[in-house]
Amino acid sequence: MKCGTEKLIFGLAVTAVFGAAACGDLEPPQTSAPPQDIGVIELALQSVPPEVACVRITAKGTVREKVVELPVLPGPSMTQILTGFPLGKVIFGAESFAGKCGSLSSKTIPNWISDTIETSIVDGTKTRVEFKMQRNGRVDVSFNFPDEPLCSAVSVACKSSKDCCSNVCKTELCQAPPS
Repeated sequence: MKCGTEKLIFGLAVTAVFGAAACGDLEPPQTSAPPQDIGVIELALQSVPPEVACVRITAKGTVREKVVELPVLPGPSMTQILTGFPLGKVIFGAESFAGKCGSLSSKTIPNWISDTIETSIVDGTKTRVEFKMQRNGRVDVSFNFPDEPLCSAVSVACKSSKDCCSNVCKTELCQAPPS
């Protein structure tokens, strides 16, 4: 691929399940957890770039948010089953990092990011979510707030003298101060 045109794409096959998990390799839902806690997600990663060691998936439901960090290896595709996601309307986002998952902090900057994707996870249905990852460009942003007068200049509309820099308001216009 040409430099700058590489893409990291991975999809989530989402299945929401109530009750005990059907497969032995899935974690059964917690019996004390409310129904919104038992969405099951199958993660399929396609072509992981060499600079990616960890993928973070964020799922924001109407009641709660779940964040999962997964160690990944560069190269071929992989699949993994994840549990405990909210049911109902869910907004997904993804980020990837060069560092190992255990070394990440809230200040760690991702090297790839996705746009957010809104979907519904419904009991007994399977929904596919595909993130199109983009390199995370960074910029320094600065703001300049010049000191401007908090009053109006001559010939500008006014309601009282305190609106005018000259402290003179006549016929609803700021006037020059008397000489």
